[in-house]
Parts: sequence; structure tokens; C-alpha cells
Amino acid sequence: MKMSVGRFVAKVCHALVAMLLLGCCPSCSADYRDRIVHTLSRQLPAIPSVSVTDADKFLNDLKLSPLWKVEKNRDGKHEARARSIGPDDPFDKTGGQFLFELFSNPTMQLSKDWRISNRYISGNYTVKNGGFASFSAIIVFTKPTDVDFCKDDGSVALEVHESYEKKIGPNSHSTLAIRLSKTHDIYLLVREQGEDTARTTTFTKLPALMQAVASVSALPARYRVAEQYKRFIETFFQFPLKEMEVKRLPGMQDRDMFYGYFKSKPDTSYEGINIRISHPVYCNGECTRDFSRLQKAEYLGKPYYDDDALFFLIEDNAVYLLPEYDKQFGTFSGKNSFEGTLEVLNGAGKVLYKTKDKFKGWER
Repeated sequence: MKMSVGRFVAKVCHALVAMLLLGCCPSCSADYRDRIVHTLSRQLPAIPSVSVTDADKFLNDLKLSPLWKVEKNRDGKHEARARSIGPDDPFDKTGGQFLFELFSNPTMQLSKDWRISNRYISGNYTVKNGGFASFSAIIVFTKPTDVDFCKDDGSVALEVHESYEKKIGPNSHSTLAIRLSKTHDIYLLVREQGEDTARTTTFTKLPALMQAVASVSALPARYRVAEQYKRFIETFFQFPLKEMEVKRLPGMQDRDMFYGYFKSKPDTSYEGINIRISHPVYCNGECTRDFSRLQKAEYLGKPYYDDDALFFLIEDNAVYLLPEYDKQFGTFSGKNSFEGTLEVLNGAGKVLYKTKDKFKGWER
């Protein structure tokens, strides 16, 4: 996918502002909550009631859902991130939305220039009243720290924190925690970044967020993923489904996105799905760094029936070359691409898919 220099620079700037703070897991957020620059008090809007009783099933159902990405944080704890979708063009004014918002709309239309994100929704941070830089929703399975909890009566005192400035600005962030179980430490963390003093996005999106969580907690004891999420699957793939399918979307600075599905087999684990790219000469073996790909690994869960469809999506797959090959294959320095080996593995290191493809190297 080619783009003008101006558009590329805009994408980089937009990503830097939006990702400045969101790269940290919720358990590490204390490092970035330096000072309180604003506090607001208000009542929660009307939201569905959720009380998870079976924590293991709830986690497995989140893993099975293509609308959420389940990964592990630095502490080895599972967390589920609500996937979002939006136009790839940074100048597009329509903005993004959560995948569950898109597919709950009976008249939904998929943009031709779409991109799914596992991390957050990018907003228009130039809008001061009601605008936001980024917005994310994460379900964690441990009691979080350095967040603001809503009280039993629905009241919230939400603090806005700033890491760099003395007043609220585009990088200012707040995190609201809502408990999802009376018997387990399961919480929904709603994080908004931006200079909106009313935290409009947090309270506007909360009802739909809780409805999406409630729908997962209310899933039946057994179901087929391919039927439960048929509308999603048929939007991105063709029926009848193959045994597996892997697709590729070009990413910024050639950090490409790979997504697809497996038809589950009883003797195969789909936990810790990750992408490995390799070349024996240009990368001296693996081109992707093992700690990076394992950090982004996705946990697809255990389906209730065999031959079910398990979706995965791994973003930002950077190819690291040996320095002497940047002039030939580097994103900025080189004009050529090389043929490397692409593998999809599970967390045990078993190769589930292998092919050859063309790649360029990522340069800082």
C-alpha cells in the first residue's frame, strides 16, 4: 500500500500522540500517573448489570470471540482487549468504533480502507470539546491499581492524570474500573486519553461496552463460534470455510498485519498464536524478535466443538534485517523486497502454518 510523504508523516504523528501512553499494560499504569490535572464527579449512565460467576468460562468465551483479543500482560495474567475498526486514512473524519459496535448495527457498512486494531480506537485529538486522542476497553482478571472505581451507588470521581504537562492536554489520561463479578476479581477498565474535561467518550460508550460484556457473559454452555459470530466471519472470509486461511494487510513502515482463522482440531492447542518471519542470510535466522512476537501472542481458547472457526489477528509484525542489508531491503533505504519464510505458531512452538512471502525490513 503506497501513500504520499505527507500522509505518511501525518500517520506517524497521529500514532505517536495516540500511542504515547497506551503501550503500557494496566498493571504498569502507575508509572505514568504523575499528577492530577482535573477531577470530575458524576453518576454512571444506565448500564447493563453484569456479574460473572464462572470466571474460566467467561475467559474462554472472550478468547473464542473475534471481537476481543486475549493476550497476557507482563505479569503473565490474561487480559482481553476490545478490538476496534476504522479507516486507515488519518484524514478521514468518520473515526473508528469497536468491532462489537459495528456488528451490532443491522445496516453496517465496511469501509474499503478499513483497519482493525487490537489496542484502541484512534480519535480526533484536535477536537477539544468531546474529542479524544485514543480510547480503549480492557477486561483484566486481577484487581487493578491506580485506577478509579465506581461506587456501589453508581457515583464516580474520575481523575485525569498528566505525565508531562501541568494542565490537561492531548496526552492526559483517565481510567475507570467497573467490577464484573461479585466473587472474582474481574474488571472492565475504560481508558480515555485527551483533553476533554467531561470525559465524554468514557460515559457515552460505557452502555454499549457493558452490553457487549453482558452478551459474552450470557453465552450458552456450548455453541459454535462460526455460528455465533457468522456475520463477522462472512464479512472478512468466504463460506464454506477452508481448513485455515491467512491474509495480510500492509502496515506502517512495512510492519504488516496478518489475520485469519483455523478450523480447530482436537489434538492442537490454539493458545499463544504468534507470527514468525525468517531468512537465513538477511536476518541471520529469525527476522521477528521472539520476545516481541510472544508478547503480542493471541490466546484463542478451547472451542466447544471440533472444526470450529478460531479467528486471530497479529499487528505490527516488524522485520529486522542485519544492518548491511538495509540499503537493499530497508523500508526507507532500499527499493527491493526479499522472499522470507512466514510461520504461524502456537505458544508451544508448534508450526500451524508455513509459507513464503515477500518482505521489506523495518528501519527506525
